[in-house]
Amino acid sequence: MPGTVSGDGGNRIGTLRGNGDAHVKEGGLSATWVREADDVRQIALSGKRIGVLKGDGDARVKEGGLKATWVLEADNVTELALS
Repeated sequence: MPGTVSGDGGNRIGTLRGNGDAHVKEGGLSATWVREADDVRQIALSGKRIGVLKGDGDARVKEGGLKATWVLEADNVTELALS
């Protein structure tokens, strides 16, 4: 489902903005938003993982801090889930 955000009770909040930008913040509710990616169709959160499904069908995941490096997991993807 486009724009889906899921988590496992961690301390991150993710949003998918109308322009396709994915933002995540970590910590308290007043923490600063960090722009994670653009051209995003879907975002998923799970623990220390952030996943995005890009407009071109690439599924990318990062693990660790918000500034961690993205890893291409698959291309030609239609839906993304993290666990």
